Amino acid sequence: NSDSTKRDHMMESLWFACGAHGIKVWLPLYPQDEGHPTFLSKRIMLTLPSSSSFPQSILLSEAVIVGVSHEPLHGDHSLTTPLYFPPTTVRRITRLFLNHVLRQLLKRNLGSHAFNIARRHAHLPYFAHILELMLHEILE
Repeated sequence: NSDSTKRDHMMESLWFACGAHGIKVWLPLYPQDEGHPTFLSKRIMLTLPSSSSFPQSILLSEAVIVGVSHEPLHGDHSLTTPLYFPPTTVRRITRLFLNHVLRQLLKRNLGSHAFNIARRHAHLPYFAHILELMLHEILE
């Protein structure tokens, strides 16, 4: 067991909400074998796809992004609401992100890093669903 399997990639990552460009994740890459030289960078930038929600919090141990989204209410509200403030409804959104992180690491031939991250989250009750989402994305 090397030190890289014990370290938590997610807890030491930096997350940036970039609006329409999605969420950028600056993820550390720990060397797999300390005895051999490596040509890998120490960090990698991953991009999570944008959505119509605004991220509010990232629950790293749960692999979930919590955000809010707003949608306009339909109907005739011209008598009760000023024109400059259309009525909207705000709702909480919960979104899984681990499938995107794992897929991007696998696409960049960083399977051992993806495996270490997946192993740390395998205890989640919805981990099978995360793998199913990843498979669905690949088959599309």
